[in-house]
Amino acid sequence: MTQKAILCNKYEFSINVPLKDESNKKRNDQSYLHFITSRQDLVSAKCIATEWLLEDVNINKEYSIREYFAGVGIQATLLQNMLNVKKHKVSDIDLECFNQLKEDNRWKSFKEDGHKAILDNEYFDIKMLDFPHSSIIHLKRGKWSNFLASFISKPEIVCWTDTSMTYSIKIHGSNYAKELNVSGLDSFSEYFKAMSDWLYSQVGYSIVKVAYRAKNAAYIKAIKGKHNLKEKSFLLDKSNKGFKIL
Repeated sequence: MTQKAILCNKYEFSINVPLKDESNKKRNDQSYLHFITSRQDLVSAKCIATEWLLEDVNINKEYSIREYFAGVGIQATLLQNMLNVKKHKVSDIDLECFNQLKEDNRWKSFKEDGHKAILDNEYFDIKMLDFPHSSIIHLKRGKWSNFLASFISKPEIVCWTDTSMTYSIKIHGSNYAKELNVSGLDSFSEYFKAMSDWLYSQVGYSIVKVAYRAKNAAYIKAIKGKHNLKEKSFLLDKSNKGFKIL
């Protein structure tokens, strides 16, 4: 049975695979589908943050879009409704997510390892990398070390997720500072500005927007050239206006 949800109070989203109660499982064993139903507040804030991140994209221009960690298609649905999409390829390594993704014919769906797929060097105007967890350490020499390869084809926009905010900057700030070759970091604003400088030195892109979701994730948008960074915070809201299952 298909369940419906509303994104940002205006876009319809369909859940096409059966939902199961997984509350008795350990957190790491729970599926992403369980997460979106049990933590609608987090998903809601993420949707509103993503909408802000991309609200200034030219809607009169057609875009090709590639999502490497597409989950169940919430972000893909936002992109389809917000932008003028001419080509849309999505993938996820999780079988349950893939089964959900393939039910929507607005995009082409694939079951694959998103990190490895980055190296395919496909040309798309917009590339979305919704990493489940990441920091500058992951991007430079850790789990997502293929990250910079996403810029080789010169996309117009690259967006990704950073979850370093899960911990206080006081805990890992010195490690991040070493990776970014700065003397110290006292805030996540400083962290992302230093990351922008690092990115520009590597590939000629810089961060133009950072959307903070509560205190556990940030969504980042980078484009070609050297730019000033805009920041905005999105708090959790019980109204779940960004994502609400009907």
